[in-house]
Amino acid sequence: MAVAIDACILSQFLFENCGELIDFSTGKAIRSARERIDGLIQKVERDKDYVVVPTPALSEALVVVAPSVQKYLDILHSQACFKIVGFGERAAVEVALRAKTGLSTHDKKEAVKSAWNKVKYDRQIVAIAKCENVTAIYSADKDIHSHARLWGMAVFNVCDLQVPPQQQKLFTSSQSEAQPSQPQTSSTQDDSKAKSA
Repeated sequence: MAVAIDACILSQFLFENCGELIDFSTGKAIRSARERIDGLIQKVERDKDYVVVPTPALSEALVVVAPSVQKYLDILHSQACFKIVGFGERAAVEVALRAKTGLSTHDKKEAVKSAWNKVKYDRQIVAIAKCENVTAIYSADKDIHSHARLWGMAVFNVCDLQVPPQQQKLFTSSQSEAQPSQPQTSSTQDDSKAKSA
């Protein structure tokens, strides 16, 4: 089952001391979020499938450690289950079609409440996932959930994942040297995620 993940989930994997993930539907911290994410990645590895990391999500996650990013890229490149995918021609067409649909109804954001800059950014993430034919997107961002549903894609929150009964840690002590804070949530990141057109 190829899946795609967003920046918050990627940060939980990369950064040992990442902050708590908040369930946008309840406003409460997701219990054992890190263990749930570890379990998802281990399942993908066992199934010999892959986790799509859209480059817009990757850039968002790496902001907190920039410019010291190579260590974390090496972690992703060292594990065969991760597939970093850029915003290419097919994804660009998908975004264009999505934007045209919104414009045809005189609502270019299609009822998503965030700023236009964030809408454009999030659409890129979902378009990449769609072009990779993933079975689902895992995201802690309510806007990603909205966009995925508009595209007819399955999307799940971290709280939808089970906590593995016996979780084997995927992290070594060398991965925990940096202690970045959690990336900004969707509610605080409207204008900082992408440049305006």
